[in-house]
Amino acid sequence: MPRKTYDKFCEGCGKPYKGNKDQRFCGRPCQSRYAASHPKVSKKYSENAQRRWDNPVTRAAWLAASITPEANRKRSETQIGKEVSNKTRELLRQIHTGSTHTQETKDRISKACKKAWENPKLRQSQSRKRKKYCQTDEGKEQLRKNGITSCLAQFHANGPNKLEQALYDALDNLNIRYIPQHPMFDHFLVDAYLPDLNIVIEANGTYWHADPEVYGADDLQQMNKEQQLSRAHDGAKTKCLKKHGVRLIVLWERDKEQFLEILKNELDLNISG
Repeated sequence: MPRKTYDKFCEGCGKPYKGNKDQRFCGRPCQSRYAASHPKVSKKYSENAQRRWDNPVTRAAWLAASITPEANRKRSETQIGKEVSNKTRELLRQIHTGSTHTQETKDRISKACKKAWENPKLRQSQSRKRKKYCQTDEGKEQLRKNGITSCLAQFHANGPNKLEQALYDALDNLNIRYIPQHPMFDHFLVDAYLPDLNIVIEANGTYWHADPEVYGADDLQQMNKEQQLSRAHDGAKTKCLKKHGVRLIVLWERDKEQFLEILKNELDLNISG
């Protein structure tokens, strides 16, 4: 009785053929080519490799040889021209999250980045990409988040300035709960936010925020570009807070000694001392 044959596709060449139930190739040539390109690791080789890896001396020697500059260069050359998928990028980010580089590694990365940045073509291409990205909605949102993160890091590293400290001291004397340097609507930071009263308090310097009594309310000619940007930023912040129903109290540097009394009057508090 003849064997039953099936319509199959050869795993070597991919062509259709009729073969037995367990047959994988259309003939010996395809089977030989497939076996040559897919060598099997013998059990004895696997056991020897595992034994060498379990030996700490052998393992240390192998690791030392695999991280030499020459080995790293060869690995880098094999990856040139390859596109990294978003999935791989996310996996690398998760692997390196929380890891701390040594000072030697930081210096090496810094030196490599500086050397690459000396190429004018690279600088121009990166600048064009950055400008194009910053004009998108995603880029603008990322810039806002980066700005908030940077300001918070600076605040935690250096602490409040003298004007902010005067504000916090006044609020502590009034025994009012507040959040210093609080992000509002993922757009900007405020000097102090009073969650129980839904009030924002800003302590503005005379120069950096262009005090209207000193530089004029509408005269832009007296201010430099930084002051004009600060004035525009403060105006946008005021509109945003008003839109969301948050009350804003602005304290100026000229009234630094009267912060406590001003807050008592603004918050309608009858507290002595």
